[in-house]
Amino acid sequence: MKNSHKKMAMFVLLVFTVIICCGCGKPKEVKDLEICLKVENTEYNGVYSGLVTGKKPTGDGIFSYSDADIDFTYSGTWENGMLVGVGNLEVKPYAIEFYGNNYMGCYSGEAINGVPNGNGTFNYKSGDCILNYQGNWEDGIFSDDGFLEFNNFSLAFEEEIYTGTYKGETLSGVPNGNGSFSYNSMDRYMEYDGAWSNGQFSGAGYLKSNLYVLHLPEKSSDGRQGEYKGETIDGVASGSGEFTATNQYGEKYTYTGEWENGLFNGYGVIRYEQDNTTYVGNYSNGEFKPTVREMFENLGGMYGEYAFHLNDNACGFLDEYPEIFLDAAKIIYTDVKFENDLNYDEYKRAPHKYGGKLMTVQNLTITGVQEDDVFGYHLTEIFARGDTNQEYIVYMLSPVNVAVGSKITLHALPLDMFTFPNYDGKIILEMACAGVAVT
Repeated sequence: MKNSHKKMAMFVLLVFTVIICCGCGKPKEVKDLEICLKVENTEYNGVYSGLVTGKKPTGDGIFSYSDADIDFTYSGTWENGMLVGVGNLEVKPYAIEFYGNNYMGCYSGEAINGVPNGNGTFNYKSGDCILNYQGNWEDGIFSDDGFLEFNNFSLAFEEEIYTGTYKGETLSGVPNGNGSFSYNSMDRYMEYDGAWSNGQFSGAGYLKSNLYVLHLPEKSSDGRQGEYKGETIDGVASGSGEFTATNQYGEKYTYTGEWENGLFNGYGVIRYEQDNTTYVGNYSNGEFKPTVREMFENLGGMYGEYAFHLNDNACGFLDEYPEIFLDAAKIIYTDVKFENDLNYDEYKRAPHKYGGKLMTVQNLTITGVQEDDVFGYHLTEIFARGDTNQEYIVYMLSPVNVAVGSKITLHALPLDMFTFPNYDGKIILEMACAGVAVT
Protein backbone atom coordinates (compact mmCIF):
# COMPACT_ATOMS: atom_id res chain seq x y z
CA MET A 1 0.00 0.00 0.00
CA LYS A 2 2.77 2.33 0.89
CA ASN A 3 4.52 1.59 -2.44
CA SER A 4 1.33 2.38 -4.31
CA HIS A 5 1.03 5.79 -2.63
CA LYS A 6 4.68 6.47 -3.32
CA LYS A 7 4.32 5.67 -7.04
CA MET A 8 1.24 7.91 -7.26
CA ALA A 9 3.11 10.80 -5.66
CA MET A 10 6.01 10.41 -8.05
CA PHE A 11 3.63 10.41 -11.05
CA VAL A 12 1.90 13.58 -9.90
CA LEU A 13 5.27 15.26 -9.38
CA LEU A 14 6.39 14.24 -12.86
CA VAL A 15 3.23 15.62 -14.50
CA PHE A 16 3.58 18.86 -12.54
CA THR A 17 7.20 19.21 -13.62
CA VAL A 18 6.30 18.65 -17.28
CA ILE A 19 3.53 21.23 -17.05
CA ILE A 20 5.88 23.75 -15.48
CA CYS A 21 8.62 23.06 -18.05
CA CYS A 22 6.21 23.31 -20.95
CA GLY A 23 4.81 26.50 -19.59
CA CYS A 24 8.27 27.98 -19.22
CA GLY A 25 9.29 27.09 -22.84
CA LYS A 26 6.16 28.46 -24.53
CA PRO A 27 6.68 31.94 -26.24
CA LYS A 28 4.77 34.75 -24.62
CA GLU A 29 4.04 38.28 -25.78
CA VAL A 30 5.73 41.27 -24.18
CA LYS A 31 5.63 45.01 -24.69
CA ASP A 32 8.48 47.52 -24.50
CA LEU A 33 11.09 44.99 -23.41
CA GLU A 34 14.44 46.72 -23.25
CA ILE A 35 17.01 44.97 -25.43
CA CYS A 36 20.18 45.80 -27.36
CA LEU A 37 20.18 45.20 -31.12
CA LYS A 38 23.44 45.22 -33.05
CA VAL A 39 23.23 46.06 -36.76
CA GLU A 40 26.53 45.93 -38.59
CA ASN A 41 28.83 47.95 -36.27
CA THR A 42 26.15 49.95 -34.47
CA GLU A 43 24.35 49.00 -31.24
CA TYR A 44 20.83 50.26 -30.58
CA ASN A 45 19.49 50.12 -26.99
CA GLY A 46 15.78 50.21 -27.65
CA VAL A 47 12.52 48.48 -26.84
CA TYR A 48 11.01 45.31 -28.23
CA SER A 49 7.35 44.35 -28.46
CA GLY A 50 6.37 40.87 -29.57
CA LEU A 51 6.96 37.23 -28.75
CA VAL A 52 9.78 36.09 -26.44
CA THR A 53 11.02 32.84 -25.05
CA GLY A 54 12.50 33.56 -21.68
CA LYS A 55 13.71 37.08 -22.25
CA LYS A 56 14.90 36.58 -25.79
CA PRO A 57 12.82 37.69 -28.80
CA THR A 58 11.57 34.62 -30.64
CA GLY A 59 8.88 34.87 -33.33
CA ASP A 60 7.33 38.01 -34.76
CA GLY A 61 8.19 41.29 -33.12
CA ILE A 62 8.95 44.99 -33.50
CA PHE A 63 12.07 46.78 -32.32
CA SER A 64 12.27 50.55 -32.12
CA TYR A 65 14.92 53.01 -31.13
CA SER A 66 14.79 56.78 -31.18
CA ASP A 67 16.94 59.62 -29.97
CA ALA A 68 17.83 63.12 -31.13
CA ASP A 69 19.90 61.76 -34.01
CA ILE A 70 18.11 58.69 -35.34
CA ASP A 71 14.79 56.89 -35.63
CA PHE A 72 15.11 53.13 -36.16
CA THR A 73 12.21 50.67 -36.40
CA TYR A 74 12.43 47.04 -37.47
CA SER A 75 9.61 44.52 -37.68
CA GLY A 76 10.08 40.89 -38.58
CA THR A 77 10.94 37.44 -37.33
CA TRP A 78 13.38 36.74 -34.46
CA GLU A 79 15.04 33.63 -33.13
CA ASN A 80 16.81 33.43 -29.79
CA GLY A 81 17.24 37.23 -29.79
CA MET A 82 18.60 37.40 -33.35
CA LEU A 83 17.02 38.71 -36.55
CA VAL A 84 16.16 36.00 -39.07
CA GLY A 85 14.76 36.13 -42.60
CA VAL A 86 13.43 39.22 -44.32
CA GLY A 87 11.89 41.99 -42.23
CA ASN A 88 10.75 45.55 -42.70
CA LEU A 89 13.01 48.46 -41.77
CA GLU A 90 12.36 52.18 -41.35
CA VAL A 91 15.38 54.26 -40.47
CA LYS A 92 16.11 57.97 -40.54
CA PRO A 93 18.72 59.09 -41.27
CA TYR A 94 20.24 56.36 -43.39
CA ALA A 95 23.57 57.06 -45.13
CA ILE A 96 24.40 55.97 -48.67
CA GLU A 97 27.27 56.80 -51.00
CA PHE A 98 26.12 57.72 -54.49
CA TYR A 99 28.27 59.02 -57.35
CA GLY A 100 31.07 59.88 -54.93
CA ASN A 101 28.93 61.81 -52.44
CA ASN A 102 27.27 60.86 -49.13
CA TYR A 103 23.54 61.36 -48.66
CA MET A 104 21.72 61.08 -45.32
CA GLY A 105 18.09 60.30 -46.01
CA CYS A 106 15.23 58.04 -45.00
CA TYR A 107 15.00 54.33 -45.84
CA SER A 108 11.80 52.30 -45.77
CA GLY A 109 11.57 48.75 -47.02
CA GLU A 110 12.78 45.20 -46.77
CA ALA A 111 15.88 44.27 -44.80
CA ILE A 112 18.02 41.29 -43.80
CA ASN A 113 19.83 41.50 -40.46
CA GLY A 114 18.71 45.12 -40.22
CA VAL A 115 20.41 46.07 -43.49
CA PRO A 116 18.43 47.11 -46.63
CA ASN A 117 17.99 44.06 -48.85
CA GLY A 118 15.13 43.47 -51.26
CA ASN A 119 12.63 46.13 -52.24
CA GLY A 120 12.83 49.54 -50.58
CA THR A 121 12.70 53.31 -50.95
CA PHE A 122 15.21 56.04 -50.12
CA ASN A 123 14.34 59.72 -49.93
CA TYR A 124 16.75 62.62 -49.54
CA LYS A 125 16.22 66.37 -49.80
CA SER A 126 18.55 69.11 -48.73
CA GLY A 127 18.24 72.58 -50.17
CA ASP A 128 17.79 72.17 -53.91
CA CYS A 129 19.21 68.65 -54.00
CA ILE A 130 16.76 65.74 -54.34
CA LEU A 131 17.53 62.03 -54.40
CA ASN A 132 14.61 59.59 -54.45
CA TYR A 133 15.02 55.89 -55.18
CA GLN A 134 12.61 53.00 -55.24
CA GLY A 135 13.68 49.51 -56.14
CA ASN A 136 15.97 46.66 -55.24
CA TRP A 137 18.76 46.77 -52.65
CA GLU A 138 21.59 44.47 -51.71
CA ASP A 139 23.65 44.91 -48.53
CA GLY A 140 22.62 48.53 -48.17
CA ILE A 141 23.21 49.77 -51.72
CA PHE A 142 21.11 50.14 -54.88
CA SER A 143 21.09 46.86 -56.80
CA ASP A 144 19.42 45.50 -59.91
CA ASP A 145 16.24 47.23 -61.10
CA GLY A 146 15.04 50.49 -59.62
CA PHE A 147 13.53 53.90 -60.32
CA LEU A 148 15.54 57.05 -59.60
CA GLU A 149 14.84 60.76 -59.34
CA PHE A 150 18.09 62.69 -58.91
CA ASN A 151 18.63 66.37 -59.72
CA ASN A 152 22.39 66.32 -59.33
CA PHE A 153 23.09 63.84 -62.14
CA SER A 154 26.06 64.63 -64.40
CA LEU A 155 25.79 63.74 -68.08
CA ALA A 156 28.58 63.82 -70.67
CA PHE A 157 27.24 65.27 -73.94
CA GLU A 158 29.12 66.81 -76.89
CA GLU A 159 32.39 66.71 -74.89
CA GLU A 160 30.92 68.73 -72.02
CA ILE A 161 29.41 67.82 -68.65
CA TYR A 162 25.86 68.95 -67.85
CA THR A 163 24.36 68.56 -64.38
CA GLY A 164 20.60 68.20 -64.30
CA THR A 165 17.70 65.99 -63.26
CA TYR A 166 17.40 62.34 -64.17
CA LYS A 167 14.12 60.54 -63.66
CA GLY A 168 13.70 56.96 -64.74
CA GLU A 169 14.78 53.34 -64.59
CA THR A 170 18.13 52.24 -63.23
CA LEU A 171 20.34 49.20 -62.90
CA SER A 172 22.34 49.21 -59.66
CA GLY A 173 21.64 52.94 -59.37
CA VAL A 174 22.92 53.78 -62.87
CA PRO A 175 20.45 55.02 -65.52
CA ASN A 176 19.46 52.02 -67.65
CA GLY A 177 16.19 51.50 -69.46
CA ASN A 178 13.72 54.34 -70.04
CA GLY A 179 14.29 57.71 -68.45
CA SER A 180 14.33 61.47 -68.86
CA PHE A 181 16.99 64.11 -68.33
CA SER A 182 16.51 67.86 -68.07
CA TYR A 183 19.08 70.64 -67.86
CA ASN A 184 18.44 74.37 -67.80
CA SER A 185 20.96 77.08 -67.08
CA MET A 186 20.53 80.65 -68.22
CA ASP A 187 19.73 80.37 -71.96
CA ARG A 188 21.12 76.84 -72.35
CA TYR A 189 18.79 73.87 -72.09
CA MET A 190 18.50 70.15 -72.78
CA GLU A 191 15.53 67.80 -72.46
CA TYR A 192 15.76 64.12 -73.30
CA ASP A 193 13.29 61.30 -72.99
CA GLY A 194 14.15 57.79 -74.09
CA ALA A 195 16.45 54.82 -73.65
CA TRP A 196 19.63 54.73 -71.52
CA SER A 197 22.53 52.37 -70.92
CA ASN A 198 25.27 52.79 -68.31
CA GLY A 199 24.31 56.39 -67.61
CA GLN A 200 24.34 57.54 -71.26
CA PHE A 201 21.77 58.06 -74.00
CA SER A 202 21.43 54.69 -75.72
CA GLY A 203 18.89 53.48 -78.23
CA ALA A 204 15.84 55.45 -79.34
CA GLY A 205 14.97 58.77 -77.72
CA TYR A 206 13.64 62.28 -78.25
CA LEU A 207 15.87 65.31 -77.68
CA LYS A 208 15.17 69.03 -77.37
CA SER A 209 18.29 71.13 -76.86
CA ASN A 210 20.04 74.27 -78.04
CA LEU A 211 23.38 72.61 -77.28
CA TYR A 212 23.31 70.21 -80.21
CA VAL A 213 26.36 70.30 -82.48
CA LEU A 214 26.08 69.53 -86.19
CA HIS A 215 29.36 68.01 -87.37
CA LEU A 216 29.57 68.62 -91.10
CA PRO A 217 31.69 65.96 -92.85
CA GLU A 218 33.80 68.34 -94.94
CA LYS A 219 34.60 70.39 -91.83
CA SER A 220 34.88 67.78 -89.12
CA SER A 221 36.51 70.29 -86.77
CA ASP A 222 33.87 72.95 -87.43
CA GLY A 223 30.92 71.95 -85.26
CA ARG A 224 27.87 74.12 -85.78
CA GLN A 225 25.90 74.47 -82.56
CA GLY A 226 22.17 75.04 -82.74
CA GLU A 227 18.75 73.99 -81.47
CA TYR A 228 17.58 70.46 -82.25
CA LYS A 229 14.14 69.00 -81.64
CA GLY A 230 13.59 65.44 -82.73
CA GLU A 231 14.34 61.74 -82.64
CA THR A 232 17.72 60.33 -81.72
CA ILE A 233 19.67 57.07 -81.65
CA ASP A 234 22.30 56.97 -78.88
CA GLY A 235 21.82 60.72 -78.42
CA VAL A 236 22.61 61.41 -82.09
CA ALA A 237 19.98 62.88 -84.41
CA SER A 238 18.37 60.03 -86.34
CA GLY A 239 14.81 59.87 -87.63
CA SER A 240 12.68 62.99 -87.90
CA GLY A 241 13.89 66.26 -86.47
CA GLU A 242 14.26 70.02 -86.74
CA PHE A 243 17.51 71.99 -86.42
CA THR A 244 17.92 75.76 -86.26
CA ALA A 245 21.32 77.44 -86.47
CA THR A 246 23.33 80.20 -88.14
CA ASN A 247 25.72 79.30 -90.94
CA GLN A 248 29.22 80.64 -91.60
CA TYR A 249 27.74 83.59 -93.48
CA GLY A 250 25.61 84.72 -90.56
CA GLU A 251 22.39 83.43 -92.15
CA LYS A 252 19.86 81.85 -89.82
CA TYR A 253 18.16 78.76 -91.18
CA THR A 254 15.98 75.84 -90.09
CA TYR A 255 16.16 72.31 -91.41
CA THR A 256 13.12 70.08 -90.97
CA GLY A 257 13.17 66.49 -92.13
CA GLU A 258 14.93 63.16 -91.92
CA TRP A 259 18.25 62.49 -90.18
CA GLU A 260 20.78 59.69 -89.96
CA ASN A 261 24.00 59.55 -87.91
CA GLY A 262 23.65 63.18 -86.83
CA LEU A 263 23.33 64.67 -90.34
CA PHE A 264 20.57 65.64 -92.75
CA ASN A 265 19.81 62.41 -94.61
CA GLY A 266 16.65 61.76 -96.57
CA TYR A 267 13.80 64.08 -97.45
CA GLY A 268 13.91 67.50 -95.84
CA VAL A 269 13.44 71.26 -96.13
CA ILE A 270 15.86 74.09 -95.36
CA ARG A 271 14.28 77.50 -94.93
CA TYR A 272 16.33 80.69 -94.55
CA GLU A 273 14.83 83.22 -92.19
CA GLN A 274 16.03 86.38 -93.94
CA ASP A 275 14.36 85.93 -97.33
CA ASN A 276 12.29 82.77 -96.76
CA THR A 277 14.28 80.88 -99.42
CA THR A 278 13.63 77.15 -99.21
CA TYR A 279 15.43 74.08 -100.52
CA VAL A 280 13.14 71.06 -100.59
CA GLY A 281 14.15 67.51 -101.42
CA ASN A 282 16.79 64.88 -100.80
CA TYR A 283 19.71 65.47 -98.43
CA SER A 284 22.79 63.30 -98.04
CA ASN A 285 25.34 63.59 -95.21
CA GLY A 286 24.30 67.14 -94.43
CA GLU A 287 24.27 68.41 -98.03
CA PHE A 288 21.38 69.14 -100.37
CA LYS A 289 21.44 66.50 -103.10
CA PRO A 290 18.15 66.92 -104.99
CA THR A 291 16.83 64.46 -107.51
CA VAL A 292 16.34 65.74 -111.05
CA ARG A 293 12.71 66.62 -110.36
CA GLU A 294 13.59 68.27 -107.06
CA MET A 295 16.33 70.27 -108.78
CA PHE A 296 13.87 71.81 -111.25
CA GLU A 297 11.31 72.39 -108.49
CA ASN A 298 13.90 74.30 -106.46
CA LEU A 299 15.08 76.27 -109.46
CA GLY A 300 11.52 77.51 -109.74
CA GLY A 301 11.77 79.11 -106.31
CA MET A 302 15.42 80.18 -106.19
CA TYR A 303 15.13 83.35 -108.25
CA GLY A 304 12.28 85.59 -107.21
CA GLU A 305 11.69 87.33 -110.52
CA TYR A 306 11.90 84.05 -112.43
CA ALA A 307 9.64 82.03 -110.16
CA PHE A 308 7.74 79.14 -111.71
CA HIS A 309 5.97 75.97 -110.56
CA LEU A 310 5.87 72.44 -111.88
CA ASN A 311 2.51 70.85 -112.57
CA ASP A 312 1.76 67.19 -111.88
CA ASN A 313 2.42 66.19 -115.50
CA ALA A 314 5.92 67.65 -115.45
CA CYS A 315 6.70 66.12 -112.03
CA GLY A 316 5.62 62.70 -113.22
CA PHE A 317 7.72 62.96 -116.39
CA LEU A 318 10.85 64.07 -114.50
CA ASP A 319 10.46 61.20 -112.04
CA GLU A 320 10.01 58.65 -114.83
CA TYR A 321 12.81 59.82 -117.15
CA PRO A 322 15.43 61.63 -115.01
CA GLU A 323 18.38 60.11 -116.90
CA ILE A 324 17.67 61.94 -120.20
CA PHE A 325 18.20 65.34 -118.52
CA LEU A 326 21.68 64.25 -117.49
CA ASP A 327 22.61 62.50 -120.70
CA ALA A 328 20.52 63.15 -123.81
CA ALA A 329 21.91 60.05 -125.52
CA LYS A 330 19.91 57.87 -123.15
CA ILE A 331 16.69 59.02 -124.73
CA ILE A 332 16.98 56.22 -127.28
CA TYR A 333 16.48 53.70 -124.48
CA THR A 334 13.16 55.20 -123.41
CA ASP A 335 9.64 55.44 -124.76
CA VAL A 336 9.57 59.23 -124.40
CA LYS A 337 6.85 60.95 -126.44
CA PHE A 338 7.10 64.36 -128.10
CA GLU A 339 4.53 67.13 -128.30
CA ASN A 340 3.99 67.78 -132.02
CA ASP A 341 3.70 71.42 -133.06
CA LEU A 342 3.39 72.84 -129.53
CA ASN A 343 1.77 76.26 -129.90
CA TYR A 344 3.30 78.91 -127.64
CA ASP A 345 0.08 80.89 -127.29
CA GLU A 346 -1.97 77.78 -126.50
CA TYR A 347 0.54 76.73 -123.87
CA LYS A 348 0.51 80.09 -122.10
CA ARG A 349 -3.29 79.93 -121.83
CA ALA A 350 -3.29 76.45 -120.19
CA PRO A 351 0.20 75.30 -119.13
CA HIS A 352 -1.30 72.77 -116.71
CA LYS A 353 -2.45 70.66 -119.67
CA TYR A 354 1.12 70.10 -120.83
CA GLY A 355 4.33 68.73 -119.33
CA GLY A 356 3.77 65.04 -120.07
CA LYS A 357 5.73 65.11 -123.33
CA LEU A 358 8.90 66.67 -124.69
CA MET A 359 8.70 69.48 -127.23
CA THR A 360 10.96 70.49 -130.09
CA VAL A 361 11.27 74.20 -130.96
CA GLN A 362 13.29 75.32 -133.99
CA ASN A 363 14.92 78.59 -135.00
CA LEU A 364 15.55 79.98 -131.56
CA THR A 365 18.17 82.68 -131.09
CA ILE A 366 20.27 82.60 -127.93
CA THR A 367 20.20 85.94 -126.09
CA GLY A 368 22.07 84.94 -122.95
CA VAL A 369 23.99 82.09 -121.28
CA GLN A 370 24.93 81.58 -117.63
CA GLU A 371 26.73 78.64 -116.02
CA ASP A 372 27.10 77.63 -112.39
CA ASP A 373 27.58 74.61 -110.14
CA VAL A 374 24.39 74.20 -108.09
CA PHE A 375 23.69 71.40 -105.60
CA GLY A 376 26.02 68.95 -107.32
CA TYR A 377 24.79 69.73 -110.85
CA HIS A 378 26.53 71.79 -113.52
CA LEU A 379 23.69 74.12 -114.47
CA THR A 380 23.52 76.04 -117.74
CA GLU A 381 20.79 78.66 -118.15
CA ILE A 382 20.01 79.54 -121.73
CA PHE A 383 17.88 82.56 -122.64
CA ALA A 384 16.39 82.27 -126.13
CA ARG A 385 13.89 84.07 -128.36
CA GLY A 386 11.68 82.78 -131.17
CA ASP A 387 11.01 84.40 -134.54
CA THR A 388 7.88 86.10 -133.19
CA ASN A 389 9.55 87.21 -129.94
CA GLN A 390 8.48 84.25 -127.81
CA GLU A 391 10.81 84.12 -124.80
CA TYR A 392 12.29 80.92 -123.33
CA ILE A 393 14.53 80.18 -120.36
CA VAL A 394 16.07 76.72 -120.59
CA TYR A 395 17.70 74.96 -117.62
CA MET A 396 20.23 72.34 -118.76
CA LEU A 397 21.77 69.78 -116.38
CA SER A 398 23.84 68.07 -119.09
CA PRO A 399 26.91 69.60 -120.75
CA VAL A 400 26.15 72.04 -123.59
CA ASN A 401 28.33 74.26 -125.75
CA VAL A 402 26.42 77.30 -127.04
CA ALA A 403 27.09 80.98 -127.60
CA VAL A 404 25.02 84.15 -127.58
CA GLY A 405 23.62 84.95 -131.04
CA SER A 406 23.66 81.38 -132.35
CA LYS A 407 20.58 79.65 -133.76
CA ILE A 408 19.45 76.43 -132.08
CA THR A 409 16.83 73.72 -132.10
CA LEU A 410 15.62 73.01 -128.57
CA HIS A 411 14.47 69.65 -127.22
CA ALA A 412 12.98 70.24 -123.76
CA LEU A 413 10.15 69.63 -121.32
CA PRO A 414 7.85 72.65 -120.85
CA LEU A 415 7.50 73.45 -117.15
CA ASP A 416 5.55 76.69 -116.68
CA MET A 417 4.95 80.25 -117.85
CA PHE A 418 5.98 83.24 -115.77
CA THR A 419 6.35 87.00 -116.11
CA PHE A 420 9.08 89.37 -115.01
CA PRO A 421 9.97 93.04 -115.59
CA ASN A 422 12.95 93.71 -117.86
CA TYR A 423 15.46 96.53 -117.45
CA ASP A 424 13.06 99.22 -118.78
CA GLY A 425 10.11 98.00 -116.70
CA LYS A 426 8.34 96.17 -119.50
CA ILE A 427 6.60 92.95 -118.41
CA ILE A 428 8.01 89.94 -120.22
CA LEU A 429 6.25 86.58 -120.57
CA GLU A 430 8.61 83.63 -120.61
CA MET A 431 8.39 79.83 -120.85
CA ALA A 432 10.52 77.84 -118.37
CA CYS A 433 11.86 74.58 -119.78
CA ALA A 434 13.89 71.59 -118.61
CA GLY A 435 16.39 71.13 -121.40
CA VAL A 436 17.36 67.73 -122.81
CA ALA A 437 19.43 68.74 -125.87
CA VAL A 438 20.33 71.76 -127.96
CA THR A 439 21.37 71.31 -131.61
